[in-house]
Amino acid sequence: MQEHGITHLQDGLVGGLNYAGDGIKSAEYVQSAKLVKFAAQSGDRFSPQAARVLRFRLMDECWLQPVTLKLQVQLNNTTLNDAATPPAAIDLTPIAQPLCMFQSARLLLNGQACESIDELPVMASIMDKLQPVSTRITRSMQHHPIQDNGEYTPLKAGRSRFLLIDLPFGLTRQHLWLPLHIISQLVVELTLAPASTAFAEANANFTLENVHMLGTCLHVDSNITMQYHLSLIHI
Repeated sequence: MQEHGITHLQDGLVGGLNYAGDGIKSAEYVQSAKLVKFAAQSGDRFSPQAARVLRFRLMDECWLQPVTLKLQVQLNNTTLNDAATPPAAIDLTPIAQPLCMFQSARLLLNGQACESIDELPVMASIMDKLQPVSTRITRSMQHHPIQDNGEYTPLKAGRSRFLLIDLPFGLTRQHLWLPLHIISQLVVELTLAPASTAFAEANANFTLENVHMLGTCLHVDSNITMQYHLSLIHI
């Protein structure tokens, strides 16, 4: 078993934990893969008026595939027409991809900010517009479906919609595995922006529930993990 682990360490792991290219298809040292859910630390109900900061601590005894990380939320339309008596629920019309619901995003390691994005709606809008039309339509199926006229499908009055949102960080756009059993203080923070940033209605309002960070974790042969621990000790 020791020889098997070292052989695969030399064949597949040296040169970077990137298993997406170079024609390397062997992964016999991977014992299991599982979808994990990281719950928000500060509760499970958020809104632009109250609890605005979504904070996740990514902890597990595994190797995380960062490119698989996605934010899952249930978007609840709580928008009311205040001009009506009594106020009546109305549709909520998205004008941007759901990442624009957040004002800022931070990725922290051991309490230090590794990546910090302050004007997230601007960056998210630019990145979205630079995508090919076919890619935008395909990705919209995970959040606000795009209609034939190119506009996002409104969320009906009083209804809910589940969204899967890609993260904006450089770390989550690459294929190198992250050893969460070594990186013990990896934190993702997202701060909600005013509702009008992402929706057309002047009095737009919403809440987020069932908030989770989803990702794929891999468990590998113990010899592989041991060799990396030894490598870190001798750096």
